[in-house]
Parts: sequence; C-alpha cells; structure tokens
Amino acid sequence: MATLDIQAFKGVRDLVISQMTVTEQDDGTVKEEYGDVQPLAGVQSISFDVNETSATHYFDNRGAIVIASEGDDSLTLTVSRTDLKTRAVIEGRTYDETKKVFIATTQDKPYFALGFKAKVTDGHEEYYWFYKGKFTAGSKEFTTEDDGTDINTMQYTFTAIYTGQAYNLGTTEAPDNKPVKYAIIDDTNAKASTFFSAVTTPDLLIA
Repeated sequence: MATLDIQAFKGVRDLVISQMTVTEQDDGTVKEEYGDVQPLAGVQSISFDVNETSATHYFDNRGAIVIASEGDDSLTLTVSRTDLKTRAVIEGRTYDETKKVFIATTQDKPYFALGFKAKVTDGHEEYYWFYKGKFTAGSKEFTTEDDGTDINTMQYTFTAIYTGQAYNLGTTEAPDNKPVKYAIIDDTNAKASTFFSAVTTPDLLIA
C-alpha cells in the first residue's frame, strides 16, 4: 500500500477579483467575458461551504435510490478594509472618482470571478478561480481606540454559481461543453505563472 502524504492548509494570500460582463447572443447562448484582474483586499481567512443535499427514497421497505442536489457555494471572506471605489464596485453602489465619495444608492451588483492562493503545510500552494458569483455587502464594526492590539476587519460573502457559458473540456474532434463553477491547480502546473494574469478558464487549463 502506498504511503499517505498527510498535509493540511496553513495560509492564504493574494485575494483578487475580475468583473464579468454577461451578453446574450443572437442564438440564445450566453457569452461571459472578464475584465482586468485586481486585488480585493488583504485576506485574513476564507471559509468555503458547499451547498449540497441528498435524500434516500424507499421502495419495498428498503432504501433504493439516493437523490442528490447541488446548490451554490458560499465563501465567507474576512479581509482588511476595502477602499471606497472597490467597495462601491463589488456592492453595486455609486462612487464619484473626482470627489472620492461612496454613495449607497440602490444596489446593482455585477458578477465577478474570485481568485486566491491557499498555502499547504508542505510549502506549496493551490491556486483557485471561482468563475461567477456576487458579493453580499461587507459587515463592519467600529470600536473606540484603546491601548490594546485589537483591530476590526470586514467580512464579505461571495456566492458562487455555475457559469452560463459552457466551456469545452474535451477536444476539437470530441467537444465536451459544460458550465463550470471553479478550478484549482497546484503551483507546479505549467499555467501557474499566468493563472492570475487574467481569469484562466478551464478550457485553457486543459488545452
């Protein structure tokens, strides 16, 4: 039997976003394009919860069928203070670039891709891209300054869903078009050096 290499996660860094533009084509298909990759904030922690349920159905007095259902994925991001412009963009608010003013207008939230690097205890890293999701406005707490060492962070929830656009995960001769939710690579992957230069979609990773 092969020896098990036991590792765990210990570290996270380089939290980035890229705004998505969604366009419906004349043939009814959806085209999703990404803007420039930009940092979101310093990241303290990311909690990743998968929304899945299952139920067993019984026939002839025994469990015969298990039906599973998959929903969205929820990422809770604990981060440093986001600047006002970034805050307005991800929350779908208004920002005046000239006057440097954030105004809480009615929300019109765009979709984003979200990326980050998770460090493993052996020193290598996993690189993540979540391809489509929206942010829930960040919770904030303000406390009086004292002689202690406590600080106040911000917390956002990023709700990740499948893309509307399908990507070819097969070959040109035998296409296998599927919507995608996220992709993970090790930092040893040949595409690692450019993974965050732009949003690297799965079809590019396996090309």
